[in-house]
Parts: sequence; C-alpha cells; structure tokens
Amino acid sequence: MSRRRIPLSSRPTPIPTFAANSSFNNEFSEPIIKHIQFIQTHNVSQKNEIVNEFIIFMFTLIAASSQFVHLYRSVWWFPDSYTNYTVNFYLIDTSLVLFIFVMIGRRFFYCLLMKILEISCPVKHLPIAEKSLKILFLGVLEAIFLICNVKIFQNLNIVYIFYLLYPIILYLVIFKCKIDPFLKINHNKDMPYLGGQEPVHSCSNNAMDIRQEVYLLRGDFNNRFKQIIFTSVLNSYYASFIPWCFVNKHLFYSKFWVTQHLFFTWISLFTMCAGYCFPIKYCDVLHRSAIHLGQWAKLSPRATHAPPQNWSKTQIFPYGSYVKYSGEVYKSISECTSAFPSDGGHQRFYILFKNPSMLYLIICSIQVMTVLFQLILLFYSREYQYIISIGLLLITNYYTLFKLIRDYLIVKNIYQTNNNNNSNQSNNSSGT
Repeated sequence: MSRRRIPLSSRPTPIPTFAANSSFNNEFSEPIIKHIQFIQTHNVSQKNEIVNEFIIFMFTLIAASSQFVHLYRSVWWFPDSYTNYTVNFYLIDTSLVLFIFVMIGRRFFYCLLMKILEISCPVKHLPIAEKSLKILFLGVLEAIFLICNVKIFQNLNIVYIFYLLYPIILYLVIFKCKIDPFLKINHNKDMPYLGGQEPVHSCSNNAMDIRQEVYLLRGDFNNRFKQIIFTSVLNSYYASFIPWCFVNKHLFYSKFWVTQHLFFTWISLFTMCAGYCFPIKYCDVLHRSAIHLGQWAKLSPRATHAPPQNWSKTQIFPYGSYVKYSGEVYKSISECTSAFPSDGGHQRFYILFKNPSMLYLIICSIQVMTVLFQLILLFYSREYQYIISIGLLLITNYYTLFKLIRDYLIVKNIYQTNNNNNSNQSNNSSGT
C-alpha cells in the first residue's frame, strides 16, 4: 500500500528546537510515522494566561479567607456575646494579611500589568518597557515585604520571620536567581526555543535529532512539573499554613478542620496548575515525539530470538528488531525505535506519552477523589464556617473537574480512534 505524501503547503513549519551550535541535521524530512490530524480548537486549548492566573489567585484568596474563619470565628449568636461579627478581626494581624495577599496575588497583578503594557505601549519600545516594569514591580514587592516583616517583627520573634521567608529561600535553592518563575507559572525562556513559544514537534528521520528533541521536551516537562509543585505548595503554604502558624497559642480551634483545609487546598491547587501547564496541544507534541522515540524490551539470556545486530546511534529500528547493546539483547516493541536501549528516562517518556490520556486520567482521578471527600465532609458538617469553607472550595473544584474530564474525553477519543484506524489498516494490508 503506497504512502500518500503530505503536500508542502499543509506541512507544519518546524521551529529550531535544537541549539544553534548543534551539529545535528535539523532539516525537515518526510516522516516515517503518520501522525493524527490534531483538531485546532481554542475552546479545548490552554486558556488565556491572565484568566488562569485570576482563577488561581481567587481560589487561593478564598482558601486563605476560609482558614482565617476557621481560626478566628466568634460566637456572635450567643445572647451575651461581646461581638456582632462572625470573625474576631481584632485578633488578626493586618501586616500578615497584607503579606499573604501580595504573595498569592503577585502573578496575577504582574500579568495584568503586562497585558496593559502590551496594549498601550508601542511595539518598538515594548522590550525595554517590559524589563522596566519587571524591575519596578519587583522593587514594590520587596518594599511591601520589608515593611510587613518589620511590623510583624515588632510583635513576634525572629522565628516567625523565618516562617514567612522559608518558601523564598526554597525558591532560590530550586530556581537559583531566575526571576521569571517567580512571576509567571508558564514560561519557556530557559529552553532553546526562545521567544516564549510553545514547543513544536519536528518530524525527522535522524535518530540523533529525535533523541535531542526528546531531551529538550523532557527538560521542558520537568520544568513545568517543578513549577506546578512549587506553585501549589507555596500558595497553600501562605493561604493555609501561615495563618495557622501565626495564631495565638491560647486560641481554641479545631486542628482537624484546619489540617484538612490545608491538605485540600494543596491538592486542589496541584490539579488546577496541572490542567493549566499541560494543555491538550502540549501533550500532543510530547506524544508525537514519544512515537518517534519508541521503546526497547530487554530479553532474558535464555530467550530464543533471531540473531541480533549491533545497536547504532544513527539508525532507527522498525518493530521486532533485535539489537545487542552493552552485552544485552533488546527487542523493539514499538512502530519505530530510536531510543537508547538502557536509558530509563527514554522508557519513562515513551510509557507516559504514548497515550496522553493516561496523564489526564491520573489528574482526573485525583480531582474526583478530592471532590468526593469534600462532599462527604460537607454532608457531616454542622457548623457554619465548615459549610462555607468547603462549599466555596467545591465551586472552584467543580470547574477544574469539568475542564479535566472534558480534556480527558477529547484526548481519549482522538487517540482511540487513531489506534483503531491503524489496526484496521494493518489488517487490510496483511490481508492483501
């Protein structure tokens, strides 16, 4: 059965996904694998950055407000109560509230200012204006944090200042002195494809180019996952743990509800950020690269097989090929294989992205379990502050669950249909 060549006008234009000084061949060639035609729809792709930052900011703000209600609730319904408010506001440190508000809202405010700057500033002056705005914004943040720390230090000892600054110290350990991860959750300036562009798969028949592309995509995926972990931990830390840490030791509160609120805040932020950083189109790029990479299966010494050939770093092996590498025999179990036989990173990359729906299934399962546990807690809640806090968190979790399930069903149907078509073509070709 002849393979139909793709017209040049309909081929995707590859971007330089390799370093400029690379000696590899980066020319676009006829792909040896036929990819599915991914539907370009903006409704199922990544939302606008400022919208996602606003949703994360509002959820974290609601979580912080709910934690303050758990800790400083009053008995205003008693006839002889000395307050008419549901919360004892006089016990809350305003400097601490300002510190938390600025910390959890820094990315949204920065994206909002950048959006205003892009609209109002001429294009030729935009790079200089963005750098100036970044420096000015960081200066304002440092001034606010310094003023809040000074006021907090006047009433508490230096140990509490360390509690406030501990995530910032952890940030310097993880991201070094890079500023962009602190201000934007999704950035690609550290990757070889510059300009903040999303990574694009470039089909190639060169095995070394394929492995180099996988190396870059693995780095980008690890950076995004690291950003997801850090963002969810930092926001839940300042929204739920810091108010609990600074509470008066003589104040009475339920440790169970405070602890579960911290846990659900972190889980909800994790799934929310994961859905934001791993859109469908991005996972499809990783899937295409994984299909080109392939997978090897290590055979036991007693297994019977055809005579193996020596593995070559420049050759792409078809399905069923036997190769010898470092004294071991491996078999290609994918349509084509260009991976290192003993590289565990290549094997994990292929297993995870040969079917991207598995990634969405894992995230959806976590979100479904979170919503179910919150519904159970809501059913057994009797006090108003618990019902309000769980109800507000559930509203955002429902929205996240809807997006994750929608993306999972779309991805599952796309790749399941593609697999069925490939199997039917294989059966037809074998029959003829």
